[in-house]
Amino acid sequence: MSRKLLLAEALYRMGVVHMAAAVRRLLGLGGAIYLMGHRVLPAQVASGDAVDQMALMSSHAITPEELERRLGFVERWIMPAGDPAHLCAAPSPGRRYFLTFDDGYRDNLLYAAPVLARRGVRAVIFFVAALLEKPGANPWWDRFGADALVAEPAIDRAAQTYGRLCTTTKQHTQGLTAQDLVGDGARRYLDEQELQQLPEQFYAANHTRLHANLERLSAAEQADHIAAGDAAVRRCPRYLPLLAYPFGYFNRDTLDWLRRDGRYKLAFATGNGVDGDPLRQRRINLNVPSFSLFAAQCAGLMK
Repeated sequence: MSRKLLLAEALYRMGVVHMAAAVRRLLGLGGAIYLMGHRVLPAQVASGDAVDQMALMSSHAITPEELERRLGFVERWIMPAGDPAHLCAAPSPGRRYFLTFDDGYRDNLLYAAPVLARRGVRAVIFFVAALLEKPGANPWWDRFGADALVAEPAIDRAAQTYGRLCTTTKQHTQGLTAQDLVGDGARRYLDEQELQQLPEQFYAANHTRLHANLERLSAAEQADHIAAGDAAVRRCPRYLPLLAYPFGYFNRDTLDWLRRDGRYKLAFATGNGVDGDPLRQRRINLNVPSFSLFAAQCAGLMK
């Protein structure tokens, strides 16, 4: 276990995390919290599919029970949930937390939606346009996980191999390729018809056309990827003009284009974002493997 995880665990067990969360709530410290998830999968469902197994093992997915636990912690100790529609209308989101999911996985509707309905929470799904068109696609971040489980007999080593491959690939990818968009027999992603019929628990927003590392694209290419992604999701009745940068990567060209374009009030990064900057907004990883670390981050004790 890393020092960071050990520290988070110690702070949680000593009650420091709960104390900091309560003080933050009582004194109204800090602004809105933005949570970033990807997949929601029951463990028994994932057991028969290598892609789903690795998603849970690598913290690309969270179980419905853990989703409920984490949302419950934030609501009880820090702040209530906000409706993402208010992000596009109000001058300030206020002290609320907002839930987001990246990539447009079908399991968001199957397993996250019932949890959100029970809690009265609404979330944003950031869709990749190419995956809407090819919902049976097998992009590299799914494919590498299944391949690692086949190649490595030890589960821990398979997860490490998968992590290394993903870290390397996301640094240089210029977007999904023809190979990524070929199906593997499963339909893990929502399609255009499902986009049109999103239930009330969800809104649709832009995650670009091909999920490229924007830093690897020219300014003109970045504009094309963002605009094409927006055109794909804008057809949804529950569309919101929000953007999530793939992998959280952006540069000055990205920000300059967004300011000129003017359609986005908020654009989201990951942990490399900046709290309070509307075009570089930081999100906390909902799927971080340690509950203690998640809680400490939401309480403002750790990044």
